[in-house]
Amino acid sequence: MKTLILLAVLGLASAAVHQHKLSWRPSKKIQMIRNGEYAAYLEYQRNLRAASPEVLANLPQNVNDFGDFEYLGNITIGTPDQSFIVVLDTGSSNLWVPGPTCKTNCKTKSKFDSTASSTFVKNGKSWTIQYGSGDAAGILGEDTVRFGAKGESQLAVPSTTFGIASKISADFKNDATDGILGLAFTSLAVDGVVPPLINAINQGILDQPLFSVWLEHRGALNNVGGGVFTYGAIDTTNCGPLVAYQPLSSATYYQFKAAGFKLGSYSNTKAVDVISDTGTSFLGGPQAVVAGLAKAAGATYDDFNEVYFIDCAATPGTLDITIGSNVYSIQPVNYIVDAGNGQCLFAAFPFDFGGFGPSWILGDPFIRQYCNIYDIGNKRMGFAPSLQKVAWRPSKRMEMMKTGEWATYKNYLDRQRKLSPWQLQSLPQNVNDFADFEYLGNITIGTPPQPFLVVLDTGSANLWIPGLSCKTNCDSKRKFDSSKSSTFVKNGQSWTIQYGSGAAAGILGQDTVKIGATGEDQLTIPKTTFGIANQISADFKSDATDGIFGLAFTTLAVDGVVPPLINAIKQGLLDQPLFSVFLEHRGTLTNVGGGVFTYGAVDTTNCGPVIGYQPLSSATYFQFKANRFRLGKYLNAKIVDVISDTGTSFLGGPSVVIDEMAKQAGATYDILGEAYIIDCDATPGPLGVTIGGHDYQIEHYNYIADVGDGTCVLTLFPMDFGGFGPTWILGDPFIRQYCNIYDLGNLRMGFAPSLQPAPTEKVNETAYNMVKNKPQRVDEWNKKAVDLPHPIHSQTPVAPPPFQAARLAPVQYHPMSYYHHTQAGQPPIRKKSAMT
Repeated sequence: MKTLILLAVLGLASAAVHQHKLSWRPSKKIQMIRNGEYAAYLEYQRNLRAASPEVLANLPQNVNDFGDFEYLGNITIGTPDQSFIVVLDTGSSNLWVPGPTCKTNCKTKSKFDSTASSTFVKNGKSWTIQYGSGDAAGILGEDTVRFGAKGESQLAVPSTTFGIASKISADFKNDATDGILGLAFTSLAVDGVVPPLINAINQGILDQPLFSVWLEHRGALNNVGGGVFTYGAIDTTNCGPLVAYQPLSSATYYQFKAAGFKLGSYSNTKAVDVISDTGTSFLGGPQAVVAGLAKAAGATYDDFNEVYFIDCAATPGTLDITIGSNVYSIQPVNYIVDAGNGQCLFAAFPFDFGGFGPSWILGDPFIRQYCNIYDIGNKRMGFAPSLQKVAWRPSKRMEMMKTGEWATYKNYLDRQRKLSPWQLQSLPQNVNDFADFEYLGNITIGTPPQPFLVVLDTGSANLWIPGLSCKTNCDSKRKFDSSKSSTFVKNGQSWTIQYGSGAAAGILGQDTVKIGATGEDQLTIPKTTFGIANQISADFKSDATDGIFGLAFTTLAVDGVVPPLINAIKQGLLDQPLFSVFLEHRGTLTNVGGGVFTYGAVDTTNCGPVIGYQPLSSATYFQFKANRFRLGKYLNAKIVDVISDTGTSFLGGPSVVIDEMAKQAGATYDILGEAYIIDCDATPGPLGVTIGGHDYQIEHYNYIADVGDGTCVLTLFPMDFGGFGPTWILGDPFIRQYCNIYDLGNLRMGFAPSLQPAPTEKVNETAYNMVKNKPQRVDEWNKKAVDLPHPIHSQTPVAPPPFQAARLAPVQYHPMSYYHHTQAGQPPIRKKSAMT
C-alpha cells in the first residue's frame, strides 16, 4: 500500500531524471598493498588492539558464539524417542544434532540413529553451518521433534527437517550440549529449512503463534533448573502483567528499536536496533557506550581477559533501557556476575558489527529481569516483569574464567587466526570499511552551493560533512559554513557515528543538498537533514573524501534521520523511486571518471536490458537472497543473504568458501598481508553467482586487481559475521560486471549487463606514466603536486586532457593529486560503521 501511494504521488509531481557522474580512486587497502604498507598497518592495528581493546577493538562478540550460552533444554527426536540436550537459541534458526557417523569431537555426545526411528524420512541433502570459530556439517533428515524431556508434557512437531551432523569442530567437543535448536525466523535459516517452532505454527499446533521465555537467576549454581520456555502462550505463572509490545524492525532475529541506555550519571539516548538473544549470557553494545556504563558502575577493564571487573559488593543502581515509551530497569543482581575466586564481572561487552545487524544484544541479564515474549505471528516483542525449568550452566567463558583458562584460550584463538585466518576467522570485514571505497561523487550543500567530495555508499544511510568547528584531523577537508547559506535551518541535535576503528560526531542541520557538481545537471533536494561534524577521528584525516553520503534505507540511519535520496523520493523529485549504478573498470588509474549513478531511472546508456529482479530480504541495506557461488570446479549451493555495496571494493564471503575459490583460481594466501596473491596473467574463468533463477558471471578482470610492482590480488576476502547480517558482500567487482538497480519503491534489486568491453593493455600514456613514475617519497610528491589544479576542489574548472577509452561515452582524465598519499605515521585505514 505504501508503494502504491508513493507511486501515485510521484505520478502527480513534477519529476525529472538526474545522472550523477563520479570520480574513481583505488581503495586505500589497494593503495597500501601497492606501497608495501598494508602488512605493517595490520600489525599496527593488532598492537593497538592488544594495548587498548576498549579503544580500538574490532573483534566483535559473535552472537552465535556457542561459548556464551547458559540455558539448555531437552528435546527428543524420532519414534521411539531419542533424547538430546540442546541450546535454545533465539539468535539462530536451525536444529541439528550429531549422527552416528560423527566420530571426531562427538565421543561424549548423544547421537541420532535414523535406523532406530520408524518415523524417519531420508532427505540426504548436505548442509554446513560455519560459525565465527567452529562449524558443523552433515545431511538433512525429517522426523518428529518433541520439545521437552521424556516423561514431561511435550510439544510434538511431526515432519520436521533437521540436521544430522557427521562432523563438528573441536569448539563443540566439551560442551554440555549435543546440538543447537534455533528459534528465530525461517529467513535466517541455513538452506531455507523451516525451523521446528515455525513448523509447529504452520501446522496449527499452538494456540497462539508465539512463545515466552522466563530465565531464573542462578548465581554460582550449575546444572540446576534455570527457567521455562512457554510455547503457544504467555507464561502467567512466572511472569507478571505485560508492560508493552514493541514491533520488530527486522523479522530475522528478534530485532527491535531501543531509545536509550542509562546507568548512574551516564546516559546514551541514541535510537538503535537491538535484539533479544537467549544464546548470549551478557549484554553487548557499542564500545563507547559500554565503556561509559562500566565507568558509571565502577567497573574496570582488564586487557588480559578482555572483560570488565567489578567489586562483588557493588550496588551501582539500575541499568535502564528505554524501549518504546517504557523504561526497563535491570537490577545489579542480574548484571553483576560472580566469576569465582572472589571476582565479579560487569556483564556487558563491547562489540561493533561493522554496520550490520543490531547495535545491542539484550542477552540473559535483560531476559532474567523481564520475561520476553516472542510474538512471531504479529512480528513484535513483549516484555513482562519476571516473578522469579530449562537447565542452566555457566557459559564456556565463565567456566574458563573460573578455572583461570580464559586468557590462555584467548591467546590460542589469536594464534590460530594468525596461522589459519581462513579457517578460524572471527574478524569480519565491516561493510562500511571506508578504507575500502573506490568511487566518489560531488555534491553541494547550501545557498549559494558549497562543494564537497563524498563516498556514495549503499551500505549506510547518513550524510555528514565537516563543519567550521572541526579542527583536529580536518585540516585538508572542505568545511560547511552554515552562516553563508541563506537556506540553512538550525537543528542542534547532537549525533555520533562510531566505526570499528574511527568515529565522527557533531550536530544536525537542514539545508538544500544537490547531488552532482556545480555546473552539472544536479538533483536538488531541499530541506535535507545532514550531519555537520565538529570532530572526526584520525582515520579520516588523509582520505580524499570530505564525508559520507549514505544511500540505504531510513531504518539504517543513525537517529532515524531521513537519508537525502529517500527525502527526494518523498518529495516526488524523481520519475521513479529507484537509482541505478554503473561502475567502470579503471585498472591502475586514479582520479578518472569511474561510472555513473542514475537517480530516478534505469541507466540504458551504460547498461543493457534488465536480466531479472530479486526481492529484498531486508530493507535496511540492499539485502537479498543468492543460492549458488562457483569458480572452476568448486560449487557452493547454499541459500544465503547477500548485499550489494558500492562502498566495498572486494567480494566478501564465508571463510571456507573464499578459501576454496582462491584455490580454484590458483591464488595463495599471504598471512602477513592478509590477501590472496595471484599471477597477474592468470585467467581462472568466471566467478558465478546465482540470484533468483539467473546466473551472473564475473569475469576474471573484474575480480583480479593489479596492486603494482607486478603483484596482483584476488579481490575476495573471508568474513564471518557471527550470524548477523549477510553472508556475502557483492562489492565493486560484481557491480562493474552488472549494473545494479536499487528499486526502493518496490523493495527489490535489479541487474543488467554493463556495456563496457574487457579492459586492454592500452591506457592513456600520460595517466599511466604519472602512476608508474610517481615519486617514492611522500614529501617529494607533495612538492610536485602542490601546484597542480585540484580536479574537484578547485573553484575554477580544470581543462583536463582528454582520455578516451573503449566505451560508449568519453571520460575525462584528471591529474593525480597529492592527497591520495597518506602521510608517514598516520593510521591510514578505518573500519566501516557500527553505529551508535
